[in-house]
Amino acid sequence: MSEKITGLLRFALRSRVIVVASALTIGLAAVGAAVAGNGNGGGNGNDGGSSHANSASTTHGNAGGGGGSSFGKQTSLLGALNAAHASNQAFAHASANSRVGKIRAYYLANKDYAALKILANATDAVALKSVFDAFGSAVTTAYTNLLADPTNTIKQTAYADALAATATATTPALTDAQVTLAYNNWQAAVTADNAAATAYTTMTNDLALAANKTPVDAATKVALDNLLAGKTIY
Repeated sequence: MSEKITGLLRFALRSRVIVVASALTIGLAAVGAAVAGNGNGGGNGNDGGSSHANSASTTHGNAGGGGGSSFGKQTSLLGALNAAHASNQAFAHASANSRVGKIRAYYLANKDYAALKILANATDAVALKSVFDAFGSAVTTAYTNLLADPTNTIKQTAYADALAATATATTPALTDAQVTLAYNNWQAAVTADNAAATAYTTMTNDLALAANKTPVDAATKVALDNLLAGKTIY
């Protein structure tokens, strides 16, 4: 091979090396730029993640804190009555002198009071007494006197005479059945009122024993009743 051809080949090889090197340099530069760009993007992503995390932390933290604060207030309000969180089984087997046992006694007393209050509110003792009194004092007095001594013949006669005297030219005399019914209705209403009043006293006393304090304010009673509402206690 001539020296001229050999020289040309050497020149071509050197040129190819330079071109390849240049391409590699340009490629590496592009790759570096891309990596740098991704790095910045990731940095932005981190910022976004940090922002989201902070936002989520702040939002959920505040929400959780609010719930915790509310629960804490109720816990503080109930005090010893927090024992009402016990299970139905615990209530069923609780000793009468234990905190759970005292809360159970209150629960049952409150249940009785609620039922008796409904009965008491269903009748009006004052109105029913007015019905009885409308028969006149001669009849009502003779009737109550006879109730106190039903075998007394003098009182029997006095009552019969009082009934007969109620007759007029247009209306018949009152009957013993009418008077007795009016009296019994009135007394039933009085009995219901008295039973509700007694039940209220028992419930109030049991609540004080359960809470270990007197008096127990209305807010505490409401909180306890709400806590017990979902339980089955006998």
